[in-house]
Amino acid sequence: MADRGGVSKKDSHVHGSESFPVAVYRVSDIPGRTGGGKCGEFVNLPLHWHREAEIFYMETGACRYYIDGVGYELGAGEAIFVRPGALHWAKLEDVERAVSVSVTFHPDFLSGVANDITSSVYLPAIFEGGVGQGQVFSRKIAWQSEIIDDFLRIVELFDVPEGDADERHTDVTLKLKGENDGSELRIKSLFLDIFYLMTKNSASRRAGKGGSRSAYKCLLDSIDYLHAHYNEKLTLSALAAKALMSEGHYSRVFSKYMGESPFSYLNSYRINRSIWFLVNTDMKIIDVAPECGFPNVSYYNRRFSEIMHCTPTEYRRENSGARYASADENDFKDD
Repeated sequence: MADRGGVSKKDSHVHGSESFPVAVYRVSDIPGRTGGGKCGEFVNLPLHWHREAEIFYMETGACRYYIDGVGYELGAGEAIFVRPGALHWAKLEDVERAVSVSVTFHPDFLSGVANDITSSVYLPAIFEGGVGQGQVFSRKIAWQSEIIDDFLRIVELFDVPEGDADERHTDVTLKLKGENDGSELRIKSLFLDIFYLMTKNSASRRAGKGGSRSAYKCLLDSIDYLHAHYNEKLTLSALAAKALMSEGHYSRVFSKYMGESPFSYLNSYRINRSIWFLVNTDMKIIDVAPECGFPNVSYYNRRFSEIMHCTPTEYRRENSGARYASADENDFKDD
């Protein structure tokens, strides 16, 4: 396990198994305070990437979903495709409850003979190129509605493991209902139908917003540094230096791709990391603050309340006994 400061954007979690590299996750969050007085859950899906492709679906609620720095608005009933290796993260809208379902799968699951046209032309265009990247699928367009139906048919073949259902926050890995009964073939066929529809109807898209790809890569280097040193004193000049930019240019590039200022992002990241300590340890809040990079407990309390709509003490009391996979250190450890 990596130490608390040595976090990485690489998600080393195993998705599915070697023989069936497909995993389905259902997450329910309360982004802000609800009428019942509950505290907010996680403010976002932390920035990460993995070797698997992913289809993310908003069942209820809404979010702004970022892929390689480009933000996409997702409402209830809409889905988005994320190619392997793409950096992605999300901010939930301030609604009573947001429920999302994601299916993560390794491209090898769909590959056939190395030189057949499916494996040599169509799938590389999706998994390595720009076909479908950042495509938001909506019920308003017929072929996109078909993709959503195929996605939901895949999800229907999975179920919540007994004892894992929860009326509050859930972050559950679903289990295949009919393992070894041919369900794997059905799932593979549904994926192929999804990518047929994407290939037929989607134009290639370039990552980014027309800016310099090298500038974006430099920005990612600075974010790597921020993640590794989030619990230390960070300055704008240090972050800009990691990106090989001036402070002013760095702030503009960061806001363009990430949708917020560097220190707004840093505070949100520190708050998310502090939640792990609140829920999983008995550490005093006065000690959690410096552990997560806040100079003093009063500043920590103020920032926490602004983002989570409750104090750290209230959050700990209302979520005692919970365990959040998305805040567990294992999700940030290096390979």
